[in-house]
Amino acid sequence: QFQGRRLHVDWARSGSQRERSDPPRDVEPSISGEGSRHLYVARIPERVSPEQLTDFFSRHGNVQTVKMLPQKGDFRSAFVD
Repeated sequence: QFQGRRLHVDWARSGSQRERSDPPRDVEPSISGEGSRHLYVARIPERVSPEQLTDFFSRHGNVQTVKMLPQKGDFRSAFVD
Protein backbone atom coordinates (compact mmCIF):
# COMPACT_ATOMS: atom_id res chain seq x y z
CA GLN A 1 0.00 0.00 0.00
CA PHE A 2 1.06 3.54 -0.70
CA GLN A 3 -0.43 6.35 1.38
CA GLY A 4 -3.27 4.06 2.40
CA ARG A 5 -4.18 3.16 -1.19
CA ARG A 6 -3.60 -0.15 -2.94
CA LEU A 7 -1.72 0.58 -6.16
CA HIS A 8 -2.09 -1.48 -9.32
CA VAL A 9 1.40 -2.56 -10.46
CA ASP A 10 2.10 -4.60 -13.59
CA TRP A 11 4.85 -4.98 -16.19
CA ALA A 12 4.59 -2.30 -18.85
CA ARG A 13 3.85 -3.92 -22.20
CA SER A 14 4.60 -2.93 -25.76
CA GLY A 15 1.87 -2.93 -28.39
CA SER A 16 2.55 -6.54 -29.39
CA GLN A 17 2.50 -7.71 -25.78
CA ARG A 18 -0.86 -6.05 -25.01
CA GLU A 19 -2.54 -8.82 -26.95
CA ARG A 20 -1.12 -11.47 -24.62
CA SER A 21 -3.44 -12.55 -21.84
CA ASP A 22 -0.73 -13.19 -19.27
CA PRO A 23 1.99 -10.64 -18.35
CA PRO A 24 5.55 -11.78 -17.64
CA ARG A 25 5.77 -13.27 -14.17
CA ASP A 26 9.44 -12.52 -13.50
CA VAL A 27 12.36 -10.43 -14.71
CA GLU A 28 13.81 -13.12 -16.99
CA PRO A 29 11.80 -12.08 -20.11
CA SER A 30 12.87 -8.47 -19.56
CA ILE A 31 16.54 -9.36 -19.53
CA SER A 32 16.24 -11.41 -22.71
CA GLY A 33 14.60 -8.49 -24.53
CA GLU A 34 11.16 -10.11 -24.75
CA GLY A 35 9.54 -7.90 -22.15
CA SER A 36 9.93 -4.61 -20.43
CA ARG A 37 11.93 -3.52 -17.41
CA HIS A 38 9.37 -0.78 -16.83
CA LEU A 39 6.58 -1.14 -14.32
CA TYR A 40 3.17 0.33 -15.02
CA VAL A 41 1.69 1.77 -11.82
CA ALA A 42 -1.96 2.86 -11.64
CA ARG A 43 -4.33 4.22 -8.98
CA ILE A 44 -1.74 6.74 -7.74
CA PRO A 45 -3.32 9.47 -5.60
CA GLU A 46 -3.36 12.79 -7.47
CA ARG A 47 -1.01 14.64 -5.09
CA VAL A 48 1.82 12.10 -5.21
CA SER A 49 5.10 13.38 -6.72
CA PRO A 50 7.61 11.44 -8.83
CA GLU A 51 10.07 11.77 -5.94
CA GLN A 52 7.64 10.04 -3.56
CA LEU A 53 7.21 7.16 -6.01
CA THR A 54 10.99 6.90 -6.40
CA ASP A 55 11.38 6.66 -2.62
CA PHE A 56 8.62 4.05 -2.37
CA PHE A 57 9.91 1.76 -5.15
CA SER A 58 13.58 2.20 -4.14
CA ARG A 59 12.89 -0.20 -1.27
CA HIS A 60 12.57 -2.94 -3.90
CA GLY A 61 15.53 -2.04 -6.12
CA ASN A 62 17.26 0.70 -8.07
CA VAL A 63 14.85 3.22 -9.62
CA GLN A 64 16.25 5.04 -12.64
CA THR A 65 13.24 7.08 -13.76
CA VAL A 66 9.61 7.77 -12.94
CA LYS A 67 7.43 9.14 -15.73
CA MET A 68 4.05 10.42 -14.58
CA LEU A 69 1.24 10.16 -17.14
CA PRO A 70 -1.50 12.76 -17.58
CA GLN A 71 -4.15 12.49 -14.91
CA LYS A 72 -7.48 10.82 -15.69
CA GLY A 73 -10.16 11.27 -13.07
CA ASP A 74 -9.05 11.17 -9.44
CA PHE A 75 -5.97 9.02 -10.01
CA ARG A 76 -2.70 9.14 -11.88
CA SER A 77 -0.55 6.50 -13.55
CA ALA A 78 3.20 6.26 -14.07
CA PHE A 79 5.97 4.18 -15.58
CA VAL A 80 8.75 3.25 -13.16
CA ASP A 81 12.08 1.99 -14.46
